[in-house]
Amino acid sequence: MALLKTLQVRPGQRVLHIGLHTGAWATLLAHRGATVTATTTDLARIGPVQDFVDRHELPVQVEAADARAGWPLGAPYDAIIALDDGVQEIPTRWTQQLRPEGLLLAHCELAPSAGNPATLIRGTAHELTGTFCSFPQTATDTVRSGEPFPRTTDSASKRTTAVPWRDDRIVWVLAHLLGMPAAVRTSLLVPPDRSVPTGVLSTPDGSWAEVADLPGPDGRWPVTESGPTRLWSLVEEAFTCWHDHGRPPWEHFQLSYAPGHQAVTLTGHRGLRWSRDSPESAWNTPET
Repeated sequence: MALLKTLQVRPGQRVLHIGLHTGAWATLLAHRGATVTATTTDLARIGPVQDFVDRHELPVQVEAADARAGWPLGAPYDAIIALDDGVQEIPTRWTQQLRPEGLLLAHCELAPSAGNPATLIRGTAHELTGTFCSFPQTATDTVRSGEPFPRTTDSASKRTTAVPWRDDRIVWVLAHLLGMPAAVRTSLLVPPDRSVPTGVLSTPDGSWAEVADLPGPDGRWPVTESGPTRLWSLVEEAFTCWHDHGRPPWEHFQLSYAPGHQAVTLTGHRGLRWSRDSPESAWNTPET
């Protein structure tokens, strides 16, 4: 219900729901008085959902369309919902199909698996501004998982850390703003004897870090890392940044999107601002 509260849908509004699933959200929005267009690439779902809403005389139209295309025939929309997959760049068609001052609720990512749902308002010049939402992410796991990349043969350093494995998703987002490679992969290795699992970060340049899933007797987590990019050091830097700024919640991260420009601002008395030209670009050194 947090989603409906965030949208604040009113009778007579037009809503585009990208990603149909069971049709439950489209049905709830229609019960709130909205006229809903729902799109999906799963052709098998269209008939059953359309039959259900027609049988209950709900103002819902289900269409087959690629997510990034939206549905221009029903535009302009008062709200667009797109939570199925994370997006690092807002598709131009979504912005074009949203009326000025319309609301976009999308799963925004700063890098693969580094993000959360966000509410964005469209300005008069196709720019979007808003903040991350506090309710749980819906599209992906905390970090991208997969088989580790091949490791560098450089010698590894061992130490301990005060930052636990996967402590907070906000820290993971900050780590990417501070330079974590977008292609980073994570794995959780469980020893044959089922003893303490180890979290592993790895990147294509051969860098890797292993972090014990449980702390040692001193309350700190053993870390081993190697390679040209000290991956866990970036996580620790992000944790320190988050802690020094008062552990801000998701709503303190302001987002802005415009053609050829993206920015993230951490609000507060010591606010920081990062920007980049495109998802392929690195985030700039934070400005204060």
